Amino acid sequence: MLDNPILKPLPFEPQEPVELGQCCGCGNEVYDIDECIDYDGDLIHDDVFCLASYMREIGDKVG
Repeated sequence: MLDNPILKPLPFEPQEPVELGQCCGCGNEVYDIDECIDYDGDLIHDDVFCLASYMREIGDKVG
């Protein structure tokens, strides 16, 4: 009889993601499994919307 690898238990226990802080762009939590940028200590998700929101917040408006 063949073993079905899909039904076998995992050889390790999956770990819960660790919260690193809060995104300065969207305000949501940043976890160790997320792709993010550390900009002078500010965590920002590596996402266009978070980056744009953060830049609008810290930048000076011209025009």
